[in-house]
Amino acid sequence: MFTKRAVILMNSIGASNREAQKDIATSLQWLGISDVRCLGFGLIEGVNWKELSDKRKNKINRKVINLAEKYVSFKPGHMGLKVRVLFNICKMIHKGLLKKEETPSADNQHWIDNGWI
Repeated sequence: MFTKRAVILMNSIGASNREAQKDIATSLQWLGISDVRCLGFGLIEGVNWKELSDKRKNKINRKVINLAEKYVSFKPGHMGLKVRVLFNICKMIHKGLLKKEETPSADNQHWIDNGWI
């Protein structure tokens, strides 16, 4: 997961969806994804695409195209500082748990098999 990149596309009716985007981005960062981008839209005028005004449709299209252009060329993600810190914290927790266990749990065995501990 450390080389993955993610884009969160979200729409809502009326209210801002920034908090929901942040929650998803946090979950993805805990999974090891450093490159997470968010793009959200408030569909104030209507629920269906056909009900939106041309001005709103063009604005949404422009934003999506601008974001998509950043992902045209394939570049693997990198392990950012925040993800490194979270990974090392989890690594220390697993090492501590491993000392207390007689036989490694399935989770700790996975960490051992991947060479992380």
